[in-house]
Amino acid sequence: MEPPHAKGPYEPLAHDREQIRVLRIIPTQSGTDEEALHLETRTVSLLERPSYECISYCWGDPDKTEDVFLDGLVVPVTTNLASALRCFRTEAVRDLWLWADAICIDQGNIDERNRQVQLMNRIYSDAFRVRAWVEWPAWAEFMQGRLTPHELRLQGAEQCRAALDFLVLQESGDATAKATLEKSLVGAFAWLGILFASPFWHRIWITQELVLAERVEVTFGQLRYELLGRDKFRRLSQSYVRHFAELMTAQRLLRNVKDTQPEIYNLVVENGAEEVVPQKLKLLEPTFSPLLRFEQAETLAAADHLLDSYRSKAQGIARAGRKHDYVYGMLGLVPPEVRIAPDYSKSYQDVFTEYTYEAMRATRDHSALLLAMSAQPDMPSWAVDYSQIDVKFDYHTVHKLYSAGKSIVTDLHQSGLGMITVNGIRLDTIKVLSPTFENADHRKQLHRAMDFYRAHYRGRASDDISTELIRILLQDTNVGLVTLSPGAWHGERLTDADLSRCKRAVDQEMHDESSDADTVRRIVRKMASRRLFVTGGGRFGMSNKMTQERDLIFALAACNMPLTARSEVRDGTTVYRLVSACYVSGMMDGEALDYRKEQLARHGVDVNMAVEKITLK
Repeated sequence: MEPPHAKGPYEPLAHDREQIRVLRIIPTQSGTDEEALHLETRTVSLLERPSYECISYCWGDPDKTEDVFLDGLVVPVTTNLASALRCFRTEAVRDLWLWADAICIDQGNIDERNRQVQLMNRIYSDAFRVRAWVEWPAWAEFMQGRLTPHELRLQGAEQCRAALDFLVLQESGDATAKATLEKSLVGAFAWLGILFASPFWHRIWITQELVLAERVEVTFGQLRYELLGRDKFRRLSQSYVRHFAELMTAQRLLRNVKDTQPEIYNLVVENGAEEVVPQKLKLLEPTFSPLLRFEQAETLAAADHLLDSYRSKAQGIARAGRKHDYVYGMLGLVPPEVRIAPDYSKSYQDVFTEYTYEAMRATRDHSALLLAMSAQPDMPSWAVDYSQIDVKFDYHTVHKLYSAGKSIVTDLHQSGLGMITVNGIRLDTIKVLSPTFENADHRKQLHRAMDFYRAHYRGRASDDISTELIRILLQDTNVGLVTLSPGAWHGERLTDADLSRCKRAVDQEMHDESSDADTVRRIVRKMASRRLFVTGGGRFGMSNKMTQERDLIFALAACNMPLTARSEVRDGTTVYRLVSACYVSGMMDGEALDYRKEQLARHGVDVNMAVEKITLK
């Protein structure tokens, strides 16, 4: 649904002069909050380096509006924006000019909206300050207790400031180890959780608005807290990770002391540390997701920004009102080499397709194809649907740990309506598939995997699970097998020691029905909604439940994992529709080229034919 926008006359902007509108809040005459909002606007050119500040806010429910006076005209704005303007009116002065998208852009003019979106990176990076207005939770106004609503806002500001100050001190190295066990910070971290639980941090536009700003002032109730620098969220999240690690260490030490030095443990219990540490861990954990997303936007390579926003949205962290904005809301962070201009007259499917191609072309990285399997039927199979995702797919682990397309020369071009051609190697064909595994009755599911492996293994297979099968089921990573600490974006490849420990645990848990089968449960969770397969060449692998027998397996240039695909003939040409990323044993580290050359050589075929032009539809 479109948000409400001012319907009054807007003077045209000179886009060649990079003009924008800014607004000024006229102070109240009566001095009361209830007085209607009066605003005036003027036009300025970014080329002249004007002085202004931006308001970053969550638009809120478009059906809940309030009338304001804009240059003498009555126009509706969302109640969220009205509340932000009313908050800032208390400090309104003659020379304070603000920029707020819903008012300063003629939302009814698609051409203007397209052009202003292109300027977003300049608008926010050139602003003297970005005022992040985080809505005060409605439930807080109805809390029954000893505090009035005003006193509660003061308490929230004090506690949030204490938590943020602590993280800043952590980053500078001035915090002491003693703070890990202090009770006073429990309440502070609870309020910090309330701050970061706001819908404000979920809006996808917020990412670039805050990341591009040199100076951000967070407003939350009575809180005014300034964050400085282009790496402000990286520093905050790293401080968070450091303190979280200290708490985890303290928790382990407390457990050890309880068993080995009971007299010391009793002193700790008397001081309340036994309760403080788990309380802090519980309160801090949900706070980290927004911080991590903003850190990633600051530090990831530019080509990864949009893929990260896509992944984050699926985890409930980032949301957009219009589907176009899953792309346009991050363009301020994308390098100019990615040639895409905002155009709201296009369908969002066309926008997603255009961006997927341009991002791959500009970066010469085709890993976006790994995220494309959730695309809608009316989109090309190679295009990423940025509003949906397979939440089980760990893009960052894949991008770091695998290199299946290594050694294949990169080439990408459009080859027809909705089609692209890439260099690739045909690895094999899926010959046999297991049933789809479920995240239930874990011992039974693992038995099914072991039976399938024994039935198709070329050689004598033990009755117990093999380390090679464990490697395949876990896709050769420790993700899911171990609990990663906050800040660990991805796991690592399995070592021989990892596999030996895992095999011992699985053998014990499969034979002992009374055990809690924790390792078995972790493995089966990783297997859920996936299928084992065997190729015509006898290789084992894992793919998702959409895979079918006779699907082809390709290694594509600049793509980190092999992909399954189905062929069809279009106008006399064979084209392929992507089905799924997959794990193929022995083919995850660039072995594809040599493997294919050996195949061709055995059949007397020119090895220079190993790399083919693969057309994807």
